[in-house]
Amino acid sequence: MAIQKEFLTTPEQVKSFFTATQDEPYIGFDIECQSLDPQAQMAGLSLYSPKLQHAVYIPLHHPGFDVDAETIDILAQSMANRHVKTFNGGFDTLRWEVHFGVAPKVIGDATIVSKMLQLHKFGMKDLALEMGLTESPIRLEDILGDGRFDFTKAPLDQRTLDYTTQDAILAVDVEEGLLNKHFKQEHHPGWDNVYQLELDIMLVLERAGQQGIPVDRPKFQIAVQAMFEEMELLTTEICSELELRPIHRDPLLARPL
Repeated sequence: MAIQKEFLTTPEQVKSFFTATQDEPYIGFDIECQSLDPQAQMAGLSLYSPKLQHAVYIPLHHPGFDVDAETIDILAQSMANRHVKTFNGGFDTLRWEVHFGVAPKVIGDATIVSKMLQLHKFGMKDLALEMGLTESPIRLEDILGDGRFDFTKAPLDQRTLDYTTQDAILAVDVEEGLLNKHFKQEHHPGWDNVYQLELDIMLVLERAGQQGIPVDRPKFQIAVQAMFEEMELLTTEICSELELRPIHRDPLLARPL
């Protein structure tokens, strides 16, 4: 079944998408922006319904287009605490909070999975290529040109639609593909705890860094080292029980700040 892709540019269209997907356990989520500054203008967001095979891009600010107040209200209400799967979700949820208030809840992030499995590639499109999920991913420079990052300058054309919806789709497919590949058997109940713990810590630390919150380094290092020692024991136990190769994870968070 081919994935349906479309721009949603009216309040009625946006409301219809959220109504149709309200019973899904999660949707794919990705944000396009003007720059890396969380205060900078958002260009738009892409969403993907795996159940309906429907991917959409909701533009906020593009050449000749600025979102209306009614759509902003619908997005703020519909995305608050909505379960999403994403890539590098800490950045996107922080940006969402800055502009809309309550952020969606990240329940899956391929960035976290790839780091936990110590994969040599963390970029979503590189992972998707390696996994055979795409043959020719569209990259930002294909839309804006080399050295340009302000997505509010992107035209609302088919190429932009393909690029934005691709990211929401891959956010789901890469995360689920990694889990299915490396955990063919039924998950050990402890795995979800390990995954959620690392996900929560990564999101908290990313927000602290973006907001410039100072960290007591000695206390932080001691706490993180103790956590990783306990998690190493748990992951070893899980891998042994599921007859998987050991995951000796590099404690990325334990490195000096």
